[in-house]
Amino acid sequence: MSHFKVNQKDIFFILKDQLDYGALCDLERYRDLNEKALDMLVTEAIQFARGVVDPLQEIGEEHGVRFENGKVFCPLSSKKPSGNTVKTAGRRLPGISNSEARASLT
Repeated sequence: MSHFKVNQKDIFFILKDQLDYGALCDLERYRDLNEKALDMLVTEAIQFARGVVDPLQEIGEEHGVRFENGKVFCPLSSKKPSGNTVKTAGRRLPGISNSEARASLT
């Protein structure tokens, strides 16, 4: 059963039409980005939530985590998502290659 019921159109309506998140690219900190790159990041985050995090929800509900002797133990499958990310420009981006990330910035 899917726990992430996300309407991508709604998310982009809020980000673009209500928050004008493309204006972030005018700020010095985000000057290297453009709205297309932001769109790609949001789309990938949604896909990551649906494809990687959502299946782990059921495992977490069934097995849960244990706290023993001051340590937290997670089900083995909960360690899987970190293998689906790539490091790009010092940031972790889900499911895209370095070349795809660089191409989106141009």
